[in-house]
Amino acid sequence: MTEYPRKITITEEDLKIVDNLNIQDDPELFTIRVDSKRPFGNSAIFKDLCRILDLEIVEGISGEEVVPIEHKEKLENHAQKLDSVVEVILKKGRETGTFTKESYSDPWIKR
Repeated sequence: MTEYPRKITITEEDLKIVDNLNIQDDPELFTIRVDSKRPFGNSAIFKDLCRILDLEIVEGISGEEVVPIEHKEKLENHAQKLDSVVEVILKKGRETGTFTKESYSDPWIKR
């Protein structure tokens, strides 16, 4: 359940992430959605985010690509606020800055 008031800061990185979302439509239901299993085209979400944000991906012990632990907090923060970022963009346009929303029915306000 979403807690209010809500406050998010949208950065250029957030806009870059949204630009890379894998949007799908369902003409039978007249809906659009982000593919929950492959939001950026692949199932390796944090590797995809590293590529989108030009962050280093290192080689693991067995030769596979691994996301460095130092990127973990940053990537999780971007992923956790993604739904709010998309909502603000759809309702307010592509803007960076800090936005707040006091309740479910209130609009997002740029602060």
